Amino acid sequence: METVVCVAVYNGLKYLNEQLESIRMQSMSADRVLLRDDCSTDGSAEFIEKYIAKNNLSRSWLLIRGVKNIGWKANFGELLKTVVDEYSEERRRLKSVGMVLDKPEMMIILSDQDDIWREDRLERTVEAFSRNENTELLVGSFDFLDKNGKRTPYSKNTGIIFRRNFDGRFFHTRMPGCVYAVRAELLSETKQYWRPDLPHDAQLWMFAMMRHSLFTYDIPMIDYRRHGKTATGTDCTTEKTKLRDLRREKEQICVAMEYNRESGVLSRREREILDKAERYCLARENLFKRKTAAAALRAMQYLENYSSFRTFLGDLYFCLPQKIRIRNIKGKQF
Repeated sequence: METVVCVAVYNGLKYLNEQLESIRMQSMSADRVLLRDDCSTDGSAEFIEKYIAKNNLSRSWLLIRGVKNIGWKANFGELLKTVVDEYSEERRRLKSVGMVLDKPEMMIILSDQDDIWREDRLERTVEAFSRNENTELLVGSFDFLDKNGKRTPYSKNTGIIFRRNFDGRFFHTRMPGCVYAVRAELLSETKQYWRPDLPHDAQLWMFAMMRHSLFTYDIPMIDYRRHGKTATGTDCTTEKTKLRDLRREKEQICVAMEYNRESGVLSRREREILDKAERYCLARENLFKRKTAAAALRAMQYLENYSSFRTFLGDLYFCLPQKIRIRNIKGKQF
């Protein structure tokens, strides 16, 4: 199985050395490491070039320099596109000479620029994939790392690998993309449905769940650094951010419906779940538009589609008259 690590980079100089060292010093070396710099202004690209040269990694490590800043979503998207295009071209080449493999074997491991990998992340991931050929997306866990380098346990560390069945929250990402490992076949089979304005991890989660190939692995793969500059950092929830998230949910559900129409991957029961998710969006949209008790009661019928009950309570809060609200609420999940 070929292993390819993809690292998206933008102004990450402060933490890059720790992250790159943790990748380089893995108990099992990756076949390739691709890094894409999104026009950093802090010298990140120059540091990576020197790091590759210093450690004699030019045969397996490659830095791709973007020509203009495109943002973290598109940066990861371009990385994945690069890998899957190479994978598809290789498949075409093999097919032309009659050497098609039944099970394409390429695994892509995603990485942020500022975390620290556990030394056996790659080894454990490859082992988990080899144990279950149905796995297309393996999602590990993590422990938190604060700005002072203090580790706080998050993973229960049970070592359990569990398949996630398609449910009414399929469009909510439960874990960050930096603990994802994906089989190239999943990207190849779904790439025509990808949307550049949607997060890469949300789309991977959704497609894998629809294809019954999403497995979670309860061990800490990385130390996950949380600070104000992370894409998933804590924000204040406002009615504006809730409407933005709702638009994203609607788009994801539309993508899921399009994919199922053309692939037929969902069972009849799962299609009913998908249809209900569409009605959930309409009910939630109506709640924000009308702000009435009747609209709230209707939205309450779709609690299984909300990311959490707390999120539903947040919707109710922002439907209160402005003059009696206390303040905006900290935390995206409210």
